Amino acid sequence: MAWSFRHFRIRMALATAAVSLSLFIHALPAQAVEVDTVVTVNGPEKLEEYLKAVIEANAARGRRPPEPITVLQRTQTQRDEVLRALRSEGYYAGTVTVSFAGYALDDPALFDQLEPMASRERIEVKFDVDAGQRYSFKPPVLLDAASGQPLPAGLIDREKLAAREDRSAVAARVIAADEDIVRQLQEEGRPYAKIEGREVVVDHADKSMTVTWRVAPGPKANFGAVRFEGLERTRAEFLTRRLPFEAGESYTPEKIDALRDELIGLGIFSSVRVNEAPQLDAQGRLPVIVEVVERAPRTIGIGANYATSEGFGARAYWQHRNLFGGAESLRLSAEVGGLLENKLTQPSFGVFANYREPDFLERHQDLTLAALAERKILDAYTKQAVGASIGLERLFTEDLKGSIGISLEHSIQERDGAKERFTLIGLPTTLALDRSNDLLNPTEGFRLSGEITPYADTLNPASRFIVGKLVGTAYFDFSSDKSTVLAGRAAIASLLDLGTSIVPFDKRIYSGGGGSVRGYAYQSLGPRDGNDPLGGRSSLEMSVELRQRISGRFGMAVFVDAGNVWETSTPDPGGTLRLGAGVGARYYTDFGPLRFDVAVPLNRRKGDDRFGLYVSIGQAF
Repeated sequence: MAWSFRHFRIRMALATAAVSLSLFIHALPAQAVEVDTVVTVNGPEKLEEYLKAVIEANAARGRRPPEPITVLQRTQTQRDEVLRALRSEGYYAGTVTVSFAGYALDDPALFDQLEPMASRERIEVKFDVDAGQRYSFKPPVLLDAASGQPLPAGLIDREKLAAREDRSAVAARVIAADEDIVRQLQEEGRPYAKIEGREVVVDHADKSMTVTWRVAPGPKANFGAVRFEGLERTRAEFLTRRLPFEAGESYTPEKIDALRDELIGLGIFSSVRVNEAPQLDAQGRLPVIVEVVERAPRTIGIGANYATSEGFGARAYWQHRNLFGGAESLRLSAEVGGLLENKLTQPSFGVFANYREPDFLERHQDLTLAALAERKILDAYTKQAVGASIGLERLFTEDLKGSIGISLEHSIQERDGAKERFTLIGLPTTLALDRSNDLLNPTEGFRLSGEITPYADTLNPASRFIVGKLVGTAYFDFSSDKSTVLAGRAAIASLLDLGTSIVPFDKRIYSGGGGSVRGYAYQSLGPRDGNDPLGGRSSLEMSVELRQRISGRFGMAVFVDAGNVWETSTPDPGGTLRLGAGVGARYYTDFGPLRFDVAVPLNRRKGDDRFGLYVSIGQAF
């Protein structure tokens, strides 16, 4: 048997050499042929899909069908890739039998048929894959790299390793176990833990794999000094206050990750690298080196939006994101709206200034200052105002933040020719929980936010009222690649009058438009005077939207919105809801999706538009 096998190998080597020579000596006719590939897999359905994808990935991609010799070479590569794929998935006894135009792929007679095959129009290639039994891991072996002895019991939790006993012997789990081992040791305070070597033994007798790791645990260490490199404008003492640990605390990789996240979250660096020093200092502590690259401090931007009921809008801003070296930001912006909706000489406009100072008095507490001057010309009212506010915004946890402040605004508001003056003092308070995975294009998670603002009018002390709103959104990913997402939104708002009924027009509750109930004009729901909206004292809004990626950066959405506004301070449970439905297109850019929505009112009233068109950046919610 040994002689026969060696004799066969010699014949195969000679045949392969003959084929290689033929590629250079014999000029085969350059006749292109079509290839019919048939794949049969004896194994799990997911494995079959995977192997077919492997074969497809190695198929021809040219415009012109290949020649027979090219098809043969490609088929040999595909067989080798399928064998590698089987082993990577733990099928070490798997076999791949390939038939090429009726000949076995390793049949020496096949090479004599290549020239006659050049006259064919089609060649059939069959892959017959028998996966066999999937191998499993034996208990992992963990040795000390220095002594060669087993690591102390309890140092590594083997049950948390990806390559643990009785799990399928998938190659990716071996790689993942490398990271598991190092991570566990680092969590024990050993910053220099590493894998010195790894041995893998496959036992075909009992269909198993045994992996032996040689591990260098390294010493335990506490954090030492932190040094910042690459600073140009930013003050090192400001960054030091952002450290999530102090010198002398036990090392953990979570604290290193937290430091990186803290610095990236400031928005003033284009890159952040946190490195442990190559050795401990004289006190046996671990120095940390932070390498940063600062972003350009100044930014300008422009944007635009359109809605049939509001016309065109445009906005521009200038921002300095690191004003005094402590990530202080100053943003000056201007916007104009109602273009093509109002008269050309009467657009809505506003100019705004916003300042933010991080870590004011305490870490994760920001001071905010704002000022504005604006004119709004809407169907519901006309408003001219100037105002300012000051507030504190605090991050309680990674996803929970709140704010409190005081605002002052003087306005002249007009409706039906009657002008009213108001000078309002407000105490805005907000609380927001955000557990979604993206700001502009969330695909999973949820958000909850609430805001409440008591107001008092200094020109009319009897005018006191409270405005509040609660909003919740949720996102469900029904695919494995975030291509099919169901999104939902619900919002309720209320105005509670504590004194007289003199409430500024702009503080009444409104609904309708691209951000609430699409298909209806902006602010048009609820009580009206003819076709002019009057607003109300409560509202209810609900939306459901199915978002589907189609190809590449393109996607679409279908949605249904519902809502209304009531004159009472709480929504009428038996009241009519105005319904809108529509479809949208999405173009996904690197900074967020561009949204194009068309909606129609399903139970429109007299005077309502027949449809609404909305163009903006970011999802509707």
